[in-house]
Amino acid sequence: MSIPLERQLFQFLNGSNASDPAAEALDPVFVRALHLGAFAYHHHTRSSEFRADYIGAATHHALTKKWVLELVRAWNAAGLEPILLKGFALAEFEYPHSAHRFYGDVDVWLSPQDAAVAAQIGIALGWHQIWSPETWLDGYKHEEAMLFSPNRQVMLEIHGGMVKARRFDSRLEQFTQKMVQSSISRDWEGVKVRVLEPQDALIFMLLDRAQGDRWGRKIFDVLDARLLIEKYHLSKHDVQARARELKCINTLKAVFQSFDPWQGRLQLDPPTRLERWKWSFQARHDFGFQELERLLQAGPRRLKWSLEALPDVLRAWFYLRRTTDMRVLLERMNTAHSPTPSRSPKRIQQIVQGAKWSLYLLGWKRDACVPRSLAVYAALRREGYCPQFVSGVRRTNGVIKGHAWVELDGSPIPHSGDENAPLEFKENFRYPPVPQKAETPLNPLEKSG
Repeated sequence: MSIPLERQLFQFLNGSNASDPAAEALDPVFVRALHLGAFAYHHHTRSSEFRADYIGAATHHALTKKWVLELVRAWNAAGLEPILLKGFALAEFEYPHSAHRFYGDVDVWLSPQDAAVAAQIGIALGWHQIWSPETWLDGYKHEEAMLFSPNRQVMLEIHGGMVKARRFDSRLEQFTQKMVQSSISRDWEGVKVRVLEPQDALIFMLLDRAQGDRWGRKIFDVLDARLLIEKYHLSKHDVQARARELKCINTLKAVFQSFDPWQGRLQLDPPTRLERWKWSFQARHDFGFQELERLLQAGPRRLKWSLEALPDVLRAWFYLRRTTDMRVLLERMNTAHSPTPSRSPKRIQQIVQGAKWSLYLLGWKRDACVPRSLAVYAALRREGYCPQFVSGVRRTNGVIKGHAWVELDGSPIPHSGDENAPLEFKENFRYPPVPQKAETPLNPLEKSG
């Protein structure tokens, strides 16, 4: 989406004190919508209005830190020393106030061999594994595991590679190993962790969005880049020299066309399809021509899955035009129940992704949650599973928003995009119904790097 008040926003983010007149032009509701409330407590002219935001963010970080410290302590006992990455690491070690840096999940790096051990240690401590590589359908992925804390308030991703790419090859392995070798060991409140060297942390941030978010940017990239450049006196020349050592200079030069913190080029609008293809082509010598690889590798399979899901999506669309009674809708969507489900994580993902892409082919948004969830519910029933259709609501800035998702065995389907739904939305409907259970506390935080 386009970011309004872009000039005033950049002035605010780059301002050094609360008297900056650019801050006055930004409405508190707008600031909070960008997850900048805690940052604004020390930088907005009406700082008192953001006191609760700051306290909430500081509390969130303290609780997250408690869970992560406990897990890392157990990893240390097994000889594992993770690298802390991205938002959580920057908040803990770089920002003057940890609450200033909003983040949703916690990212760490461990070698692929150690990641499996780390996941098992987490499970033994009561963490829930919600994703593993065997459930992934769409080529190479840099995560090795995703874990939820026992109270489901903290999501932790274990990375096996430092770059998101369509496949894992020697270039990616060399890039990752060079960053790991240059990382810095730190004693973190009694546990051993590592953090990226400042130049590498900046390069990692710049490349992570390009590779993982398809050349898009997030608002905190502006703050992260300014913080690292000013705190460690990083010059563009030195960062480019390091990028040449890491063999990612082509990708970095492509990034600079839309996001160059030294030149003040800070484009937040999502790139067009033409821009994505152009920049991916320019970066092809580093980690491959990713847009083309994405199309060649994923396109035929996505088409197959979407065509399989199309009848259920069309049925959902047909019934939604005739009634808004969810119970009636779901009774009509019920399909014959196979006696023996396949219990294949990949088959479940094919159903979920097929529904999303079928909606896309029909011109609906892929996040059209109700028809998507109805189609997934019907397909899983046909496969022999016992899914539950769930809906919930939340209030954000006075606006009530609803969402629907599907659960299996009492939890959202892993890697469906709905893993945090029970935390973010207050449940108000479930089909088939189950005995009343204790309410899950709401968590307004969203996933973000």
